[in-house]
Amino acid sequence: MKNTFSVFKILSLGILIFACGRQADSEQKMPVITEIESDEKADSLQLLFNKFDWLSGEWSNEAKGQIIGEYWRKINDSLFEGIGFGLKGQDTVFKEHLQILTLDEEIYYVPTVSGQNDNQPVLFKMTDIGENYFISENKNHDFPQIIRYRLEAEGVLFAVIEGMLNGKETKREFRFRRATVRLMP
Repeated sequence: MKNTFSVFKILSLGILIFACGRQADSEQKMPVITEIESDEKADSLQLLFNKFDWLSGEWSNEAKGQIIGEYWRKINDSLFEGIGFGLKGQDTVFKEHLQILTLDEEIYYVPTVSGQNDNQPVLFKMTDIGENYFISENKNHDFPQIIRYRLEAEGVLFAVIEGMLNGKETKREFRFRRATVRLMP
């Protein structure tokens, strides 16, 4: 199972690099991951990146006959990876690969949702990062445009996706508890 996750991680990184490197149109390229040259900026980004440590672990919730969950782990000083999923009975309702990463001296929340956005990652720039929360935005995305995460109390994670959907302000809230059984290897 550990090898499966490693293969998944390698494939996911390859997809992200490919998606970031391809041209959005004939004249504009997506940004590519680059090293930070300034030690001061690197230190600042590192301090911000350490604020995501609270997210590590397995989170789940059961509502309306569906189990939803997320699994997060810190890969290194500039990358968190996660998996989000929804299960209804034996069926997978949705699956997404999640990342928090540093790109061009900024920090991004990057979901890749199966069956959406041509299975390509979507960059949400972090606009606010605190001790136990973050807010990320992509005003050009169809829905959502804003994604928020907050650790409400020890063991309780609150996530919100929001924005315009079909001309109406829409908000979806998710409350997770730290999983008491192991969800992932």
